[in-house]
Amino acid sequence: MNMKEQKKKLNTIFKQMELPRQLKSWEIDFNKFNNKKITLNKFKSGFDSLDSQVDIYGSTKAPDLIKKKLIKYYQAQTKLDAYLLAQAKNIFIVYIKLSNNCKIEWQNNLDSLQVVVFIVSGSGSLDIIEKQKLINKYSGQAIFIESSGKTKVSYTLLKNQQLGFCHLLYKAQAGRNLFFTWQIGLSIRGKLSGSFICAGRENSDIRHIVSSRMKNNAKMSLFVANEHNYSSSRGDIAFKGLAEDKSNSLVEGMIKIGKKGARVDSYLQQDILLLSDRAMVSAIPNLEILNKEVKASHGATIGKLDPQALFYLQSRGLNKSQAEKLLVSGFFNDIFGKIKDKEIRSEFERLLIKNI
Repeated sequence: MNMKEQKKKLNTIFKQMELPRQLKSWEIDFNKFNNKKITLNKFKSGFDSLDSQVDIYGSTKAPDLIKKKLIKYYQAQTKLDAYLLAQAKNIFIVYIKLSNNCKIEWQNNLDSLQVVVFIVSGSGSLDIIEKQKLINKYSGQAIFIESSGKTKVSYTLLKNQQLGFCHLLYKAQAGRNLFFTWQIGLSIRGKLSGSFICAGRENSDIRHIVSSRMKNNAKMSLFVANEHNYSSSRGDIAFKGLAEDKSNSLVEGMIKIGKKGARVDSYLQQDILLLSDRAMVSAIPNLEILNKEVKASHGATIGKLDPQALFYLQSRGLNKSQAEKLLVSGFFNDIFGKIKDKEIRSEFERLLIKNI
C-alpha cells in the first residue's frame, strides 16, 4: 500500500467513527511521517494478536498537525498531560476491525514519550492486555481509545515500576450502546502520575477496576473519572489501594454528569489500606452533576488491618506474615471478583499481594 492509499484509508476510518467533527476532519499527510522501520517494527513486535485485523501506522517524528489535534480534541487535564502530548517523540495509530472476539497482548517496553490511538470498530469483544515495563528513568504514554459499531472493549494495564518517573494519560470514548472497562493493576516503587478517564455516549456502560500497591518511598498521584455527557449511560469506579513503608499517594475520583446526561446511573468507591504508620494517603471522591434526573453516589475509606482479626488468625496457627497476607487478599477480593479472565486475575494477584 503506497502513501496515498494509506492516507485515504486512514481518513476513511476516522470519518466512519462516532467522533466529534474536529477529529473526523483529521487530514493526516503521510508524506510528513518520518517512518523509521526499526522503531515501527519494534512497536508492532510488541503485539501478539489473535483473530483480528490490526493495521498499525506510526511516526517517529510526530507531525505538528497531529499533536495540535491531539491537544485540542483530548483536552489535557494537567500541565503534564499537555507536555506529554506536545513533546511525544512517537505517535502510533492502531486500527482494529473486529469480526469476532479477540485478545491482543502487548509487551510495552516504555523508553520515551509516546502516544497510541486505538480505533476499534466492527462487531465482537476485544481484550487488550498491556504489560508495561519502564526502560528509561523518565517516560510517559498517552493511550486514546475510540470504539464504535457493536463492540465490547476491555483494556488491561499491568504495571510494575521499580524506579524512575512515569506519567500516564489513558482516555476512552465508548460509542452508543457499548461496554468499556479499564482494568488497571499498579505496583509502584518509583514515582507515578496518571489519569484514567472514560466518556460514554447514549446507553453505554463504562467501568474502572483500579488497584495499586505502593512500596518503599513511592509517590503516586492518580485521577480516575467517568464522564457522562449523554443520556441513559451507566458507570462504576472501583478503586482499592495498598500503602506500605514511607509511600505517599493521592487518589482523586470523579463522576461528571453533563446537562444532557439524563437517566445516568453512576457509582464511585475508593478504599485504601495502610500497612505502615509512616505511609501517607489522600482519597478524594468528587461529584459534578448538571442534571437532576440521575443516580450518582460515592464513598471513600482509609483504614488499617483489624488487630483482632490478626490476633484470631495467629491463634489459629498462622504467623504474622501469613495472617497479614490473608487479610490483604480479602481486602482485594472485590476487585479480583470483577475480573473475569483467570490469567489476568492471577497477574493482579501477583502484583498486589506477592511478598507481603
